[in-house]
Amino acid sequence: MDQVHKRLFNRRTFLKSTTGAVGSLGLAGPAFSLSQWVGTTDVLPELAFIRQRMADQSLVIAPEANWISVDQLLRTLDPTGHWPDLEAQFKPEHEGVKRYGHCTRILKLAGAFHSATGPQRTQLADALHRSLGVWLGKPHPPSAGWFYQIGSPLALGQAALLMGNELSASEKAQVVTILKTCVRPDGVLDYSGSPATGENLMHEATIQVIAGCLANDPVYVARYAKQAEQEIGPGRSESIQVDSSFHQHGPQFYSGGLYGLGFARDATALALALHKTAFAFAPDKLETLTRYVLDGLQPLTRGRSLDFTTVGRMVAWPLKHGPDHDSGFGAEAACDHLIPFGGKRQAELQAFARRLRGEAEAKTAPAGNRLFWMSDYMAHNRPGFLASARMSSRRVYSHESGGKQNELGYHLGDGAMCLMQTGDEYRNIFPLWDWRRVPGVSCVYNPAVPLPLHSWGIGSYGGSDWAGGVSDGTSGAAAMEVHRAGLHAQKAWFFLDEVVVCLGAAIKSYDTTLPVVTSVNQCWAKGPVTTSMNTAALAADETHTHKTAGWVHHDGVTYLFPQPSNLRIRTERKSAPWQTLNTAPHREAREDPANPPAAVEGEVFSLWIEHENAAKEGFKYSYVVAPGLMPDGIAAFNQTKSPTIVSNTSSLQAVATPDLVQGIFWKPGSLVLPDQRKLEVDQPCVVQWRRTANGRWTLAVGNPTHRAGKVMVRVQDTALSTSPIVATFTFPEGAEAGRPLVQNFPKA
Repeated sequence: MDQVHKRLFNRRTFLKSTTGAVGSLGLAGPAFSLSQWVGTTDVLPELAFIRQRMADQSLVIAPEANWISVDQLLRTLDPTGHWPDLEAQFKPEHEGVKRYGHCTRILKLAGAFHSATGPQRTQLADALHRSLGVWLGKPHPPSAGWFYQIGSPLALGQAALLMGNELSASEKAQVVTILKTCVRPDGVLDYSGSPATGENLMHEATIQVIAGCLANDPVYVARYAKQAEQEIGPGRSESIQVDSSFHQHGPQFYSGGLYGLGFARDATALALALHKTAFAFAPDKLETLTRYVLDGLQPLTRGRSLDFTTVGRMVAWPLKHGPDHDSGFGAEAACDHLIPFGGKRQAELQAFARRLRGEAEAKTAPAGNRLFWMSDYMAHNRPGFLASARMSSRRVYSHESGGKQNELGYHLGDGAMCLMQTGDEYRNIFPLWDWRRVPGVSCVYNPAVPLPLHSWGIGSYGGSDWAGGVSDGTSGAAAMEVHRAGLHAQKAWFFLDEVVVCLGAAIKSYDTTLPVVTSVNQCWAKGPVTTSMNTAALAADETHTHKTAGWVHHDGVTYLFPQPSNLRIRTERKSAPWQTLNTAPHREAREDPANPPAAVEGEVFSLWIEHENAAKEGFKYSYVVAPGLMPDGIAAFNQTKSPTIVSNTSSLQAVATPDLVQGIFWKPGSLVLPDQRKLEVDQPCVVQWRRTANGRWTLAVGNPTHRAGKVMVRVQDTALSTSPIVATFTFPEGAEAGRPLVQNFPKA
């Protein structure tokens, strides 16, 4: 049984042990009264239940806590309780990371101990007592806050739950002391000198619940269970936002990273541990978590993979370390934790979990379009693909580096576009990327100058207020004004039913001697690459030029270029280690030193536009991404289905089909279509006019600047009415300012 299926088996076993019948978490015994038990030394029944549930959860985590085998850990542990390879691996300045690695090994041994019998159990108990003795009762070494406030205490607390009565009273007391490292004298949870927030708080509150259970202190458990519940939001600065996205490290989109995924996993795990006790989370918090998983995480996922633009600096982590199903941080854990609560969306949780495990096809995911206006991000899901636009603004950070991680990710928030059909298009590819050609991004191409660093995202705001879009839940359009590293650009994405139209206007380099590129895609190569100029497969390891209007086809996706474009097409075999992107010392804390992650190697497909420097009015580009369109269907598509690019200027970017009109109005103005349909607006905004399947019409307006106020839209469309339709949309102040507003109109 491989490790993924072992973890799945263990999680399902845990759920069965805690739930009994589906949807039932009944507890025996009388109702619990907190005041009744204050000051008692008896083992409290409800704390015993919670402790057992958290031990069961820890048993699921323990096998993946460290990737060295239990046999090897036992064999290499010396008589003093040290592992010599750890002592040799970490320099004195990384002593805190070494301690964390040591604690993850303890947790793995504790997981094995919990299930062992006979002589092996005795051997494991001896190893646990020896290895615990290395750090119990000793001060933590200096390191980044996460290692001594969260990483090491959490591993020790989980190990203590699994060891149970094997711990002596003295050992348990010393473990509890370590678990309380993050607690200030006034009870506030501290993280690196500031009050903890988001996933950091959820981790620390969970650690304190473990501490309270070990110390048999219901008042302590109640205090930190309540803090965890309060952090669920929405409305917290670093937690779930009102649009069901997640922020951490400031106004930074982190739903897909360990912070957002970790919060989903850990908050739901704690909710399950506390369910039907006096410490249980309120129903509205469970509803918020369910919405976050299904409306916040599900749209970012294709099959078993997350959109790479949503994972923050974890894009620089190997799969087994990072925000992926193979690492144990997958969203399926959150689904598993929420399913036993029942509720109206239980079937959706079950279906999402099946896709995440590979038990159902990616095409079974819900179709739709979703704008996360708090995070400058749009996701577009169809049975055949997921496409997205990741933007940034003066409100939202672009990206983060930090701790020697993701030091090449400068352009990830500059209009990156993820395109996935199977979900495997980018898996583990990132050490091989040219990071000045992030898919979807336009930038000055100057490899001679290192990319800037923004530790933990600080200072990485976008250069404009304009980032966002419009969506009615079915289709949508997004736009971003880029001011980054010597470049200005107005970029737009029009997410229609089965294609995405990508437009760029007013693209200007502040230094006209430097080249400017727009990357269309950079993904794993799969199958031949053909073009309208050469229907035979292009040769690998050569850069091919295509300057006429036409198309490029690769891996079931056709890229259509309605105007002549200075294209470059290349497929090449590349190899690079993960250290290209990640030299953080803790990257190796859980690894087997004898078996580090292998270098990444494979064929990479790249398609990009090189903009001519002679342009005086600013560069432009236009292309259509058509997943599922094969070369033999292109002629018919162009005749009957191809959307019309109505305008691509610094004032207006617009696309139309017979049933859909989308316009990015950078300035007040009007849009007149060849069939005489007309849209007028009195404020900068994004507008969508769409005929629905039942013949009704929807008018949706987006407010990408998030400025409060009114927008008047005038629509002239004889298919609906002989008289113009005038609609007013009022955008509020605050967190709802960027939410698109929709009005519906009856059939003609």
